[in-house]
Amino acid sequence: RRFIAVDETCVKANGLEYYVFSALDVDRDEVVCMRVYPSRNMLAAESFFRRVLKLCDGRQEFIVDRAPWLREALIHLGLEYYHQAFGGRSPGGIGVPIAEAEDKSILQQHNSKPKT
Repeated sequence: RRFIAVDETCVKANGLEYYVFSALDVDRDEVVCMRVYPSRNMLAAESFFRRVLKLCDGRQEFIVDRAPWLREALIHLGLEYYHQAFGGRSPGGIGVPIAEAEDKSILQQHNSKPKT
């Protein structure tokens, strides 16, 4: 994997906000990783990038939007990255509709479980 586009989106469930981070292999047009976090900050982004790195071989170059938490995490980890946006959407946004659809399914399953 050479170029990995990363983006995040906010989803709501039971009045709470969750942030879905997604990583997309640009060359293969494959989702590499998606994870849900309760907050959107440098620590969540760093955790996500570490997970993506475990799933990929070789040296990746990341493509991100201007989100400061993504850039700060990449700098902190010493990873190479590029900023790019297309018509107000980042290339990682390609994976976001997938993330939103899958997360709605996951959240619906979670919400339908009996509370203990």
